[in-house]
Amino acid sequence: MKLRLMLGVWCAGSVTSSAAADEIPGWAWRVGHSYSSISALRQPATFVVSSDLGRPTLTVLDVGGLVSGPVGIHSGIDLGARYAGGSARGRSRRAFDATLRGWHRSERLIVATNTGFEADGGFDVRKGTMGAEATITHGPRGLGQPWSPTVRLRWRPWIGVARGTVFAGDETSTDGEEGAFWRGHARLELHYAAGGGASPSAELDVEATGWLIFDDSRPEGFIKTALAVPLARGLSITASADAGREPPRFELARRLGIGIGYRH
Repeated sequence: MKLRLMLGVWCAGSVTSSAAADEIPGWAWRVGHSYSSISALRQPATFVVSSDLGRPTLTVLDVGGLVSGPVGIHSGIDLGARYAGGSARGRSRRAFDATLRGWHRSERLIVATNTGFEADGGFDVRKGTMGAEATITHGPRGLGQPWSPTVRLRWRPWIGVARGTVFAGDETSTDGEEGAFWRGHARLELHYAAGGGASPSAELDVEATGWLIFDDSRPEGFIKTALAVPLARGLSITASADAGREPPRFELARRLGIGIGYRH
């Protein structure tokens, strides 16, 4: 007999304009799978319990939080943290990271600078990063705003680079980053809302990120996605999955879960 329970919690406003898709009006606290983007914030934080007769009960926890608000008319600050853990993940596959990010929106570009901290579950690997990333505000169809009134598909690309320092390393780690390092990245965010009206019949969010580890001259990638079908009073049936390698250790991970989500 197997029991699986997933609880999802996130707060993210539905938006219809390019500006609204990129900027958070007023100071707000949001909870989701990760703080890395608006798309990731729409993906629910999840807690999974799995139990089989005669075997230990295992848990999986993915949660991120972000405090964000404007500074002036076209700029803002984000302060976020994320944890991926649970007994179903080995010590090296658990992760904690935090960021302080400032961003500015001009007529053509959104530019963000950030300072970050990354660590594995046992804090055996610890890294600090300082970087910048940018995206365009106008361009091909669907960029930052719905594809059309009937096809509510939005997407946005980001490209960036970071300078990092390894505060503590592990001889068993194969991340390819030692001492001071450079890391480039490209990220694609996608959001689709099915159905018409103010309340969609389903929402799909995808975030795919690729990294180039300069010192090791090798690429890595990670993709995460969540599909939510609303029930009532903010509840939904939620399916989420992720696969690939991500900082700090860049170890291969795969996860799939189905359960209950909540949106406020």
